[in-house]
Amino acid sequence: MRLIIEDGHSAGLKVAAHIFYQKDAEELAAAGVNVFAHLVRDKEMSDALIASMLEHHIYQMPNIGAPERAIHTSPPDWFDEPYLAGLLRDTEPSEVIERVRASFTSRDSATAARNRANYTILEHSLAKLSAAGVPIILGCDTGLEDHFFGYAEQKELELMVKAGMTPAQVIVAATSRGAEFLGLADVGSIVPGKRADLLVLDANPLDDIRNTRRIAKMYLAGAEVDRAAIKASLMGGATK
Repeated sequence: MRLIIEDGHSAGLKVAAHIFYQKDAEELAAAGVNVFAHLVRDKEMSDALIASMLEHHIYQMPNIGAPERAIHTSPPDWFDEPYLAGLLRDTEPSEVIERVRASFTSRDSATAARNRANYTILEHSLAKLSAAGVPIILGCDTGLEDHFFGYAEQKELELMVKAGMTPAQVIVAATSRGAEFLGLADVGSIVPGKRADLLVLDANPLDDIRNTRRIAKMYLAGAEVDRAAIKASLMGGATK
């Protein structure tokens, strides 16, 4: 791992590690990896590991949305939350939505209980990382089955808050912190001189992070995006 990290850095690249075990994370942190994709999953991340991450300025991408799905034996509250459900209806055909709904009921209670215990470890680790000041960036494993692009990110924001982050911290993780990690100087925050890439919302996400789903308008480089046309294109392709 040290050779890979050193070669990446010598080529001017940042290096991400897809982690599972605490021991591997400790060695990767000491070797100077730049970001962890996923939290440690075999145990709660230790204070020593978090201190090493701070020392080496390692970013953390939590990716808790996929494992959270595995804790349910019936459709969770977030599945029927009106605005999130609306985003799904705007982008996926009804038969796919019903298949996803049915997938929750196919899990037995014993398996769900084991998954819940493992997921609690992730929540505790994320709370510790956030409290310690480790830089956190949004990530959620989109592209997995039933983990749809855009939809999954919106759900991830809610789960990060439930794990102990504040709405403001989560918004930073989804915007300026990601731009910071990628070295993108002209995006990530609304300040003079940067691209006007932004969402206009109908409610304040600092009051409830789920308000990020209440999208009124979207702008890219200052130009309003025709969301209705995009929706029509997506759903037209889905019915072919």
